[in-house]
Amino acid sequence: MQEMSENREKAKAAVSRPASFGPDLDLSDYSREASTPEPCSVLRLPREVFDQALRVGVDINAKERAGTYFQMDHSAIFQDVRDTYEGRVEILNTPDAFKRYDWLNDYWWKTVPVDADKYTAIAELGCGNLVSPALTVESRRPSIQHRLCPEASVYVHL
Repeated sequence: MQEMSENREKAKAAVSRPASFGPDLDLSDYSREASTPEPCSVLRLPREVFDQALRVGVDINAKERAGTYFQMDHSAIFQDVRDTYEGRVEILNTPDAFKRYDWLNDYWWKTVPVDADKYTAIAELGCGNLVSPALTVESRRPSIQHRLCPEASVYVHL
């Protein structure tokens, strides 16, 4: 928990730091309010969302996937793991993953520094609202071979 509070302090110090690359966007021009749709199968998504999901490669039949996670804004809409991968592939949201796995803190903000710019800072400071997919794959038994990949899709409604 100590590291999480340190991340928040670093983020607060970076909240106005422009990015090293790309335009410096005024974040006050954007809303962070998100819709809260009800969970449903991918097939029951609103038509506009369903069409977009197909265009970006979501496999609605999940024939070639170990599992599927679909999220709209901050809401997990659909998550499922195929029976053959039950207990070996896990798809859950980030807050639930933090509750279940202490080791997750060892990896949080390791690829990109939390204080890299105002965008990473806002991502950390808004973490109370952040729900993103976390995938775990059991690899303790070398005899297990995963032939299908889990699929995770995050749809941001603009």
